[in-house]
Amino acid sequence: MTLSNIFFGKKVVKQAYLNNALIYQSKGWETLPSTCTETWTKSYDKADAVCSVAKDDSDNLYVSSNNSVYKIDSEGNLKWEYVISDATTTTSIVVFPTYIYCAYSASYNFGYVAKIDTNGNLISTAGVHDLTPDSSYYFFDDMQKDSNNIYAITHSHLLKLNQDLKVIDDVDISSAAHGCNAECIAINNGPYIFVGTSNYGFRLDKSNFKNSISLPEYSFLFSTDSIAMDNIGNLYLGSSTQKGPIKYDAENCQAIKILSLNYNYALCLDNQENVYFVMHSDTYRLAKYSSDGTEIWETNIPASSDHIKIVTDSNNNICVAYVDNNSKLAIKKFINLVKEN
Repeated sequence: MTLSNIFFGKKVVKQAYLNNALIYQSKGWETLPSTCTETWTKSYDKADAVCSVAKDDSDNLYVSSNNSVYKIDSEGNLKWEYVISDATTTTSIVVFPTYIYCAYSASYNFGYVAKIDTNGNLISTAGVHDLTPDSSYYFFDDMQKDSNNIYAITHSHLLKLNQDLKVIDDVDISSAAHGCNAECIAINNGPYIFVGTSNYGFRLDKSNFKNSISLPEYSFLFSTDSIAMDNIGNLYLGSSTQKGPIKYDAENCQAIKILSLNYNYALCLDNQENVYFVMHSDTYRLAKYSSDGTEIWETNIPASSDHIKIVTDSNNNICVAYVDNNSKLAIKKFINLVKEN
């Protein structure tokens, strides 16, 4: 849609702003500028790794390190830290309005999920060995959520859990994964769950995944480190060992485009279906691409390692959590649009 003018009453509006960002001029809608703008960078005397990041409906961030979970508000202020005393590393976080769930591995070779309230208090802990018959691997590699439930994977099992950490469904996905280890999952508002493995990507029916067998594959013969699915039919798979990410038509299982010729370490989407990813050549860089595969901008991230995670907030600002050159947890927040003058 192209607009020539916006009218309020009898006056013509020549410019319109959203969250201090210029989104309209009299010649029509524009994305301005073609580069992002950093709003703040905060460093914290915390963390030796960044393992996962998520946000809540108020745009508070939840960042996990090897053995801690941090809540950080939308202005970068640390609100609390919850220390998981027996954790050796965390793998993923999902956030609901009242609870945060953090999957982690323990020093004695078992995995758990900690249920934490929004004030940083532990509510309960569930052992992965009590949730799944996968006796060969008692860790959750990744967790994602829909509006009500949690989806979690071990190397060979996909589980659906309620918010009380009770198993709703559990399926052995080793056959669909061709014996490869499951690494990450993605879900959206559509009917599928997508699983990335050490050599394949494949999809399962969300409503009936227990009885599903191998569905159309995304075979690309490299390890999938990150996976994201938008709501208009695009699937993105990224790897730290293969150039990309690769964009797929999720319904027809066809590769569409390789977005970058660099290795990549994190993926996320905004609510306008733009895709963001961290890539590395000589330096770590954050890139934004539109849903048609067009690069919009890139910017440098001064990270000391590939422990980098990204998430977008409700206003499509992008937050990057990483370990800086002083071995401290750092977060940068960018906006995509800036007000002129």
